[in-house]
Amino acid sequence: MENNFTDITDEELDREVQQTLNLTPYSGETYVRGSLKGRGTHVQRFRIRESLKRIDGVGRAVTRGGGYSL
Repeated sequence: MENNFTDITDEELDREVQQTLNLTPYSGETYVRGSLKGRGTHVQRFRIRESLKRIDGVGRAVTRGGGYSL
């Protein structure tokens, strides 16, 4: 079976994801994944989720949870 994923380090992936977020700050996993694919970078969904957590863990958690209260 052939590996169809791009050989990319976590640091390189984080930079790619950050570039997408710089252009579209409220992008979620699906948008980021499409953006990466459009640039020829094919990675597993869990790696995109992990990258989003590293870059903006709190903001993504708040968005997924539908908000927060103090």
